[in-house]
Amino acid sequence: MSFLQNAAKRCNLVIRNPASCALRMARLAWPGRRSYKLCDLARDGGLSNEGAHHALDDCKRALIVYTAAASILGTASSPTEERPPEPRADAPSPRMRAYLQSSRIPEDPVERNLLGIEFEADGQVDNAVECYQANVRDGFEGNHPYDRLAIIFRRRKDTAAEIAVLTRAIEVFSRLQSSPRSDVAPKLERFKERLLRASALSMTSQTT
Repeated sequence: MSFLQNAAKRCNLVIRNPASCALRMARLAWPGRRSYKLCDLARDGGLSNEGAHHALDDCKRALIVYTAAASILGTASSPTEERPPEPRADAPSPRMRAYLQSSRIPEDPVERNLLGIEFEADGQVDNAVECYQANVRDGFEGNHPYDRLAIIFRRRKDTAAEIAVLTRAIEVFSRLQSSPRSDVAPKLERFKERLLRASALSMTSQTT
């Protein structure tokens, strides 16, 4: 955006379009990767890296990565990095205001995820857990609620809850193996690996 804004400024133009970051989207959609470089994301997604670091070719690759991440997350915006943002001092969002008025989490699964992210940002982790748990119960087909709950439960040393949410993630993503989504197999494998680690940790804690 800084390149674009500087170019626009030289032409006496002002760009006020809302912007969403493909890098943030990738971090949310595929947490735990060693690299989020565009060339690595493209290669792992089966895309050609021909013309890498040329502006137009990189824009095309970034658009594919962005839309793939959006389809996984169920949203075309990037509300946060893979870590919850710092608490904000501004007014609550319409989403948060609606919750404060009704004390009910949204019916829409994407809104639940976004509200959970806002709760985490405000330090209201129990409320975030409630939002994510609703999506886990309903079999949400994106990884975000499972990832966040597994991290939260690991921090709380609640291994049983961590194992339960990872088991549910494996159940949901196993049903998606026949879908055309290219992210299903690697996510399923990652959930299985995390479940093995959590189970080993549980066994260790029981024997000590």
